[in-house]
This record gives sequence, C-alpha cells and structure tokens, in this order.
Amino acid sequence: MAPSNEAEGRRAKPTLKHLFYLTRPYSWVCSTAVAVAAWLLAGGAAQLLGLWIPLLLSALLWVGLNWLSDSIQRDAGRTPPSRTLVTIVVVASLGFAAFFSASAFVWAGIHYALVLAYAQKKVSPKVGAISYLFRGGTVFAACAAASAAANGAWSPTGDAFWFIASQSLAHAARNLIGDIRDMKDDRYELPATHGATRAAMVAVACLLAAGVAAAMLTVLRRETISFVVVLLIGVFLLIRYGGRIGYEKAGRRLHHVMVVAFSIFTLYCSFHLGVWWLWVVLGSAFLVALHRTYKDNPGKGYRGNF
Repeated sequence: MAPSNEAEGRRAKPTLKHLFYLTRPYSWVCSTAVAVAAWLLAGGAAQLLGLWIPLLLSALLWVGLNWLSDSIQRDAGRTPPSRTLVTIVVVASLGFAAFFSASAFVWAGIHYALVLAYAQKKVSPKVGAISYLFRGGTVFAACAAASAAANGAWSPTGDAFWFIASQSLAHAARNLIGDIRDMKDDRYELPATHGATRAAMVAVACLLAAGVAAAMLTVLRRETISFVVVLLIGVFLLIRYGGRIGYEKAGRRLHHVMVVAFSIFTLYCSFHLGVWWLWVVLGSAFLVALHRTYKDNPGKGYRGNF
C-alpha cells in the first residue's frame, strides 16, 4: 500500500531554502520595524546598539509564528520544520523575552497562544471567521513584548499603546486581504464563507478602527492617519474593481502592495522617532531584496505567477 501524502509530508525534511521561504522573508522588514517603533515609543534606546533587542526579539517571534503555524496547519505544498526546530525557536524567543522582564515573557507567551488559536482556522469554521483578529492580536502581543522589554511595564501605555493598537488592526485588515488572495485554497476563512466583498468591508471596518486609534496618538498622528487612509483607498479599489480582474488576483496585488507599504511606513516611524539613518538604509535594502520572495511562498498557487 502506497504511503499517503500526509505520511510523506511528516517524513520529508524541508531544505534550507524551503525553511527560508516559510519565514515569509518579504515581511521581515515590516515585522521588525513595527516592533522597533513600539520599542522607541515605550522609551527604548534609539542607538543601533540598543535596537538589537527589539530586532532580535521580533525576528524570533516572527519565525516562531510562521513555523509553529505551518507545523499545525500542514498546508499542501509545504513541508513544515521538525518539532525540535520549532521548539528551539519558540523556547529561544520566550527565554530572550524573559531575560529582559517578566512582562515581556508574558506577552511573548500570549503571542504564541494566539498563534495556536490562529492555526486552527483550517479546521474550525468559528476560528476561520475571526482568524484575522487572532493574526492582528499576534502583532499586538509581539509589539507589546518589545515595549515591555524597553520599560518592564505590564501593558503598553500612551503613544506606545495607541500605535500598537493601530498597527494591529491594520494588520488584521491586511490578513483579510491575504485571505481574499487565497480564497480558492481556503475553506473556512471569511472570504471563502461569506465572499470577497463582505470580507473587504470587514477590512474597511478594521482600518477605520485603526484610524481611531491613530487619532489618539500625540506623535505620528498625522502620518499614521494618512497611512490608514491610503490603505482604505486600496481596499475600496479592490471592492470596486476586484470583480472585473478577479478577486484573487486583485487581492494578491493589493496584499503585496500593503506589505511594502507597511514596511516603508514603519521604517519611517522609527526614523522619525530618532533611529540613526543607517537602520532605514539597511531596512530599505532588505525590503528591495526580499520583496521578490513574495511569489515564492511554498504551497501557494500564485508562486512564480505574480
């Protein structure tokens, strides 16, 4: 009797290139830059020697999110990392957070709890309907961990809180656009169950809430509101023209543009908050180099056809 595809997937070992793609490198700049901005707003040092803390913490949490999620979901076309490798990354990120403060450790733990919940979207219609909120929550928890590493507080306050809240809600909207991109391959996510237009309208609601949070900022208020408005225009264009060119194709293009926009915006925020220009230069170079990996996400039908 021939082995099943599932059994083959369990035995297969991912190559280094495959593991690289499973970390979604096109989002590296965004996932680290937003944590740097949260760190700075919480009172963290702006010098490059101090930035290694939020950079490394957010990078570990990002890799842990993707590898842990993939090891649970086991999507077709993806060979997840071994349990040992996933455990090493998760434990390393939790240990690194704990080194700085108990509150950073707790937020890192909340991050992984939300990842575990988010990964159930493939098997649970209830989770699939709100999976974008769990994804936005992982952004909040990761940024809150960076904030807690900066000042030891149990919860972000002031501008740090409102910035993280705004970014988390905007990321939830971005995740919904990603679900529209993948709706042919999904079963329980909102676009697959209620249609792309309704999902896009929910994304609009998330962005409006992100704009309200941005309005509470005392710094970066104008910039963050303008950023949210640009994202809203993109979603409205998707609603207007998605039916003509195909929602999956339109969602793919908009999601990719949103990834780049998030990266540029969060890099700008860190620069505005006093980070040396070299961080922006390096981040921009990585953005240009890594955005090309977007179409090479393993297991996706749009691979090589962006």
